[in-house]
Amino acid sequence: MASFDQSRSFIATISAQFKGSEAPIIVTSKRDNVYGGLASEGWLGTTSPKPTSSPMFWFGCHDYGAAGVMYEIRAYKIQDFEGCGLDISTNGYLGLYSNASSSLHWTLTPSDRARITQPGRYAGLQLGSNQGPVRARLWQLDSFMYLNVTEGTPQPFNLEVKTMGIPRP
Repeated sequence: MASFDQSRSFIATISAQFKGSEAPIIVTSKRDNVYGGLASEGWLGTTSPKPTSSPMFWFGCHDYGAAGVMYEIRAYKIQDFEGCGLDISTNGYLGLYSNASSSLHWTLTPSDRARITQPGRYAGLQLGSNQGPVRARLWQLDSFMYLNVTEGTPQPFNLEVKTMGIPRP
């Protein structure tokens, strides 16, 4: 049985490492209409060139004892998505859902680099779920890459931890 640990819960921005560069994870919005209407709102992805701002996410720490630590991930102060949880669609893509399962917990590996104890940068992490590692898939000829758990190469991520000890939004 897992126990929630607020002291190890945190707020962070997430960026993806690909092709020798780094790009922040973004949340699609119909209001932006920059991806040619290919996605409705709420999907996670990354793009080049870099967006002007990076959304923040809450990582709620759940300690499973000897089995390790897992995180519940929710939008943090993201317009139209405040408190929505990171979940996986039926076709394997990552999105923010108001009815996200609070039982879906995410892993950060390798665990030696994922011991997040203070604000700062944590590089080269793999974000995983019970359906596998998070991957990036280039959409057609566009520069937008959707995050998913079914297609593409497992994606290394960087976290910029802003604040520790944050309660559930």
